[in-house]
Amino acid sequence: MQCTQDCAGAMLLCLTCDTVEHMNDFERLLDAVSFAVRDRDPSSIHRKTLAAARKLTGARYGAFSIMETAENGQESHEVSDIVVDGEGDMAQFQLISHLPAGRGILGDLLRSHQVLRLADLTSHPHFSGFPEHHPSMTSFLGIEVRVGERTFGELYLADKAGGKEFTKRDEDLIIALAGLAAVRLENVELSERTRTLAVMNERQRIARDLHDSVIQRLFAVGLTLQSSLGSSDDSSLHANVQHAVDDLEETIDEIRSVIFALQGETDSTRHLRLAILSLVSDTSERLGFEPRVRLIGPVESGLSDELGAEILLVVRELLSNVVRHAQATHASLTVSVSTTVTVEMLDDGLGMTAGCSKGMGLRNLEERAAAHGGRMTIHPRRTGGTGIIWRIPRDASHDVL
Repeated sequence: MQCTQDCAGAMLLCLTCDTVEHMNDFERLLDAVSFAVRDRDPSSIHRKTLAAARKLTGARYGAFSIMETAENGQESHEVSDIVVDGEGDMAQFQLISHLPAGRGILGDLLRSHQVLRLADLTSHPHFSGFPEHHPSMTSFLGIEVRVGERTFGELYLADKAGGKEFTKRDEDLIIALAGLAAVRLENVELSERTRTLAVMNERQRIARDLHDSVIQRLFAVGLTLQSSLGSSDDSSLHANVQHAVDDLEETIDEIRSVIFALQGETDSTRHLRLAILSLVSDTSERLGFEPRVRLIGPVESGLSDELGAEILLVVRELLSNVVRHAQATHASLTVSVSTTVTVEMLDDGLGMTAGCSKGMGLRNLEERAAAHGGRMTIHPRRTGGTGIIWRIPRDASHDVL
């Protein structure tokens, strides 16, 4: 009977000790991840997660490899950066010529989505050796920093203190730590997206207000000034009023530039057709007629975002040139994308007289075309008016058809 009591007491003592150890582990984990509820800087979370992992497991070395975010929304296994921490002089890590490519043990870790715990990593069949300047390592513990389908990176530790192997308890602690770090990184990422969306919505609101209120008022003021002249023969008054109207038109153009800059992040080339049509529609109020528009070829899918923004600038300047100088009753705009990108503006206005110098806007367009390896030509039309052709070669690498 005494033996049974002794055995029961021993079992109880063992369970009690095990519970105490697990409670101590829990307290250590909570202490190590106190940053998880405060930090909003991903780089700080990377560093503190790594420091906490080494502290919890007694690892001499640790690294947090940070994965690139794939542009197509798919999971990427490319390492964009790596944070290292360890005993002694860590300057040698800066001499390593390249980041891990994820083809050996680290690649197995990503592909398996499992914790990898090794007594000797050099005995692993996929171990491919250490690069120059990399310290020699033996015991290894690695895990993905992942939440749901989103992988933020890999956390790996090496050389447990005293030459020991990493234990199952070390593994459990690192699983918990990596999970907390992944959740915190996801929260930071979602917060940044929310903030960006709020900024974009505010930019859109400001752009709408500028377009629907400010531009319309300036346009009305210009019409009022012109109509106030009536039949006045005072040439000086006419000149002053026309100068004021020109200033208003310049201001309207500048505001439109601000509007497109505000909308640039959301319009991109995916909405280039709509942006061109919208710009022409807005300008028609000042022209007194709607220019004809032709969009030929892959105007959206065939251009990069940068080149799409450039095309909008060219269209805006050519329309402004017609408004200011042509006194036209008809105009047409053609934007064509093939092996070249061509913007052509035709009008039936006064035309450019011999010796007439180009304004700053047209000179800027010439320089922009030349910078892309193209050119801009201006020619009188047989039926009257002016034709302007702005043409540059297209980089076919931007195709996404």
